[in-house]
Amino acid sequence: MSIQSIAKKGDAYNVANEFVDGMDVMAVRGATMRAIKRAREESLPTLVEVRAYRYMGHSMSDPGNYRTREEIQKYQERDPIHLFQGSLKEAGVFTDKDFDKIREEALEATNKALEFADASPLPDASELLTDVYAD
Repeated sequence: MSIQSIAKKGDAYNVANEFVDGMDVMAVRGATMRAIKRAREESLPTLVEVRAYRYMGHSMSDPGNYRTREEIQKYQERDPIHLFQGSLKEAGVFTDKDFDKIREEALEATNKALEFADASPLPDASELLTDVYAD
């Protein structure tokens, strides 16, 4: 690309745009809320570029050898989930016990969904292309 920020491409179409640090949960929320407000009040779109760090390779066949362990570790220290969890604890919104309960409930819901999927019959082959292409 000729520019670093994808968001700036909105300028060419006179579309509001914003870059946001995807490692900051509250920054993403703020940008999203501004875009929603613009859409609701002005019926206008917003191009929001949310840039976050990917800890693993692009796919299973990508070992990610182009990054150092130090680089990955640096970004893991800014992990948005852990940082947000810390800020919620610091603000007294949640305790470790609350987070343990949330984790337990999420794991239970995931396991139920997996059990449901495993117990469900495979769809008929005639459904393979359903809702894939427009008519």
